[in-house]
Amino acid sequence: MRYLTGTNIRWYRSLLIILLVIVTGVGFFMESHRALTNQYRGKTINAIIGNQSYVAQYGHQPGPEISEIKRIRTHLTYVRNLLANKDISNLSENQKERRNRNLRRLTAYISEESFPVNEGYPNQRRPNFIDSEGRVCAVGYLIAQSQGLEAAKRIKKKYQYAYVRDMQSAFLAEWADRNGFTIRELAMIQPAYDWEDPHQNDKINRSAEVLWLGANVGLSGLNTIQGFRNSSSLVPAIGGIASGVAQFTLGTSEFANYSTTDKMVGGVTLLAGSWGIYKLLNPVEKSKDSRLSVSMVPNNKYKKNIGLYVNVDF
Repeated sequence: MRYLTGTNIRWYRSLLIILLVIVTGVGFFMESHRALTNQYRGKTINAIIGNQSYVAQYGHQPGPEISEIKRIRTHLTYVRNLLANKDISNLSENQKERRNRNLRRLTAYISEESFPVNEGYPNQRRPNFIDSEGRVCAVGYLIAQSQGLEAAKRIKKKYQYAYVRDMQSAFLAEWADRNGFTIRELAMIQPAYDWEDPHQNDKINRSAEVLWLGANVGLSGLNTIQGFRNSSSLVPAIGGIASGVAQFTLGTSEFANYSTTDKMVGGVTLLAGSWGIYKLLNPVEKSKDSRLSVSMVPNNKYKKNIGLYVNVDF
């Protein structure tokens, strides 16, 4: 029991508070994430293969925290690779050439990330052949590149929100055969889009990320300075811990598609906040006079000279 006195008790109390804040923050985040994931069940990005693309790439089902741009890009890249590696020995040389050309077009389309928005069906995923901003879906893009935009618009006029597998279009069937595709393959390419505008969300998420990074850098600096000055405050210290844990967790779990920088800044903010809590509960009293002392002393090396002795207490 002789160890549980004075500084040790304050140290254990500091550690307990830090752990409670961390556990509370992580628990709140995980519970919120689980609730959102449950609401998102059944919403797959493709009518034929569902979320197979995302599972193949990341090993788990996508949750609502994954950006729409990322989901569409992952799906189209996955299907493009599947089709590129498929045995097409049954096709004619012309069909093979057109198919490969269209797969290269699909690669270019993916890199542009100009995907349409589901404007007509709130709270569900649905295709949109061409949206009101003129953004064309992947299948529509291939048709527009090979037959012209007007050809894609004719399909859009009758089948704007339809799935490829449900389109009763002789033109589409003929185009698919001439270019070495089956209707099922085109249906595999076609994504179903969420209701929210992925382009706007991406801008908002990026702005929020930058603001959060700036706030955490500020909290880290404040807590570090106050810790060294033995003048820590409870609000910035706890705020730094909670915000640091949240940002580190989001970066680790791919929430909002944040970067490695978020994990690093979040970790530093957590440590600085913990340091602030510790110094708050374990103050070290120092008199102002003891921090700096200056005195004149004889200098034995040079005759008739006087030396200056300076002592700084950090």
